[in-house]
Amino acid sequence: MLKKCSQCGSIKRRSDFYPKMTSADGLYRKCKSCKKQEFKEYYRKRKAKANEQSHSKVKICIMCKEIFVNGNWYPAGHGTSLSMPAQDRLIPSHCESCKAYCDDVSQKRKDKTDEQAK
Repeated sequence: MLKKCSQCGSIKRRSDFYPKMTSADGLYRKCKSCKKQEFKEYYRKRKAKANEQSHSKVKICIMCKEIFVNGNWYPAGHGTSLSMPAQDRLIPSHCESCKAYCDDVSQKRKDKTDEQAK
């Protein structure tokens, strides 16, 4: 049996169409090659949108909860590695002032531990 693709207009075998349980004939209206192009375009747009959102210039500091535009950010957590993808290493977490505060507290703890070890 044959069926006409609603997008490219070519007449193809029923095996050239993906199954769709909700349609009357049990097949998609578009052939597999047209549907693959549709999938590729959908995922390309989706990936582009995700990349656009991940490079947003507005960030919120997890400590002070302030909103910053074009601020300097530091990676979340302490075990970030250069082998990680760049987008994972640069997950925004602390603004400059909160990072300085955290570094100061960490240094004081380290100094205290060093004094106790002596």
